Amino acid sequence: MGESTATNSKKIAAGISAAAGAFLIVFLFCIRPYDKPTFAEVESNETAFLIPLFSDNGTTTENQIKVDSEKYYQEHMVQDKLFQIPHKWIKTGRWVRSGHYVDTVKVIKVSRTPISGVWEPDTNASIKLETKESSGFQIPMAYNIKITAEDCAKYLYNYSPSKKLQEVIDTNINKWIVGQMNERFHALSYMEVSENKDKIINDVVSEAKVYFKERGITIESLTAYDGIYWDDKAIEESISKLVNAQATQRAKDEELKVTLKQKEIDLAKAEAKAAVELVEARKERDKANLKSSTMNVLKQQQEIENSRILAEAQAAAIKIAAEKGTSVPGGQATTFVINSDSLQSLGLGDLMKR
Repeated sequence: MGESTATNSKKIAAGISAAAGAFLIVFLFCIRPYDKPTFAEVESNETAFLIPLFSDNGTTTENQIKVDSEKYYQEHMVQDKLFQIPHKWIKTGRWVRSGHYVDTVKVIKVSRTPISGVWEPDTNASIKLETKESSGFQIPMAYNIKITAEDCAKYLYNYSPSKKLQEVIDTNINKWIVGQMNERFHALSYMEVSENKDKIINDVVSEAKVYFKERGITIESLTAYDGIYWDDKAIEESISKLVNAQATQRAKDEELKVTLKQKEIDLAKAEAKAAVELVEARKERDKANLKSSTMNVLKQQQEIENSRILAEAQAAAIKIAAEKGTSVPGGQATTFVINSDSLQSLGLGDLMKR
């Protein structure tokens, strides 16, 4: 009896195990796996875009999505810093579990962190240039470049979303700068490079800022440093000697300018002194002329006064003579000649004093 019970228990347990195994097999092949949620996080220095990988009918793949405008990216820009990525089940076989989950959107992040660096000589990114004699030289340059928040969509439209800014700097921007500078330097001889270098670089950098801004890249600074590196050291030595000679000549020219300027100052002082002396001499002359003129006027006034006095004296003498009844024969009036004696005799001696 006990053996029969044990046997039945084993059969029951075996049946249960078989049923559980069959259920597990059915469960594994007839139910999809759990869709584990995934999230994307956007850093504070990043701008994110969610690009749909499937059309509304669910049949369009990523390669068939048409991204053909800056506006498209702007419409798919997201402001959230953490969001869930939706999934879609892709069936790959007959069984329910035959398949896998895929993202229905693609997350594209654009870093807005400025990138600083240098294009050093004798590197893959060096600025290699030539003169019209095909004399090669290099110009080291330092840069600071970034993508602003408002230009992220523009950047994605003009460059591949998978292409980082550093790659664009070392390829697109670098090659554009080299091309523009070579157009200008190739028209010059090696002796003309130094004197035209600054202007050419400034012009090209100004044009580059406008050109790449239109493509979503802001060039904050792009400057040359550490002079010119000539491939032929003999040219470098020749130019160095010329530069030194020119510097010496400039120093002499400046010294000559100072000497000439001092002479001009001394001459101006002498002329100013002569002008002052001339003015003073003219003042003295004018004073002398005024004094002489005044003396002449006084002399003339004295002569007039003397004539008046004499006339008064003669008139008085005539009057006195007439009052005394003095006359000449024939009824003619006697003409008197008035002199000092006559005046004394007539009692008019005071007139002579006057």
